[in-house]
Amino acid sequence: QAAPQYDPEEFVCGYVLVPEDRTNPDSRLIKLSVLRIVSTSDTPDAGAIIRLTGGPGGPSLSAGRVRAYQAPSNQPVREAADLIFFDHRGIGYSEADFCRAVPRIFQFGVPTESEGMQFWQEAFRKCISEAQQQGIAVDAYSTWQNALDVRDIRIALGYDEWTLFGVSYGTELAQAVLDVDEDGTRAAILDSVVPAGPWGPGGWEAPVYGFRSALNTVSEACANDRRCARDIGDMAGRFIAAFESFDADPLIIEDQDAGTYLGGRLVLDGTVAASAVFLALYINVLY
Repeated sequence: QAAPQYDPEEFVCGYVLVPEDRTNPDSRLIKLSVLRIVSTSDTPDAGAIIRLTGGPGGPSLSAGRVRAYQAPSNQPVREAADLIFFDHRGIGYSEADFCRAVPRIFQFGVPTESEGMQFWQEAFRKCISEAQQQGIAVDAYSTWQNALDVRDIRIALGYDEWTLFGVSYGTELAQAVLDVDEDGTRAAILDSVVPAGPWGPGGWEAPVYGFRSALNTVSEACANDRRCARDIGDMAGRFIAAFESFDADPLIIEDQDAGTYLGGRLVLDGTVAASAVFLALYINVLY
């Protein structure tokens, strides 16, 4: 398929400038990349809806997003509201550029080997140090600053209020936005809720290790079941090996949607294959 038809009257792209570090009055400004999909109604009932992406660190802007909202199935949403998407600071097309080449080791940090997480942490610490030497205020890349960014984007786009739609980490961000911009929030939709407030021991590493713990538990249950042990064997080992095999020998799928995949070519490596498993935890239809 050809790339999506881009109508600047319907799909408006641009930047909103915000302070990198609001605790520093001399802070530089950084660009946040924003996409507005204009409602097909002159008087949309819901006004505007801003999508708060998960991750943390998931990019939000793409040609695929434009194509998706050109589809007939999304016309009721287009009629109900203007749709706003943005890349969080430090993510996607937004500034600043740092820590974008830290190896994942495995999808969402699940280590394939016992020292995998340590290797990832060492790479991340080196990346943070390099960013600080470049003058990037790395401590300002936080949920609190993200929430203030959402407020400033609303003001810059001229909305008195809008609806928050957060998924996963986006629900944590939405709760922070409610703290800093309650008057600017018409409603909030929270999907796959992450608790607000400080994390317990391990922070975001807790769900990462939790995933590996769950995988090991299922694998142990399989080992203790005669039929499963006979037919499957080492379930956790096979699970990891499946994605490693895609990294070693990616599956190339041609003639795909050129608006979603560069040149219409999908490279199905371990990360892409593992993403499908992760998304199946969110999307019943995919599961």
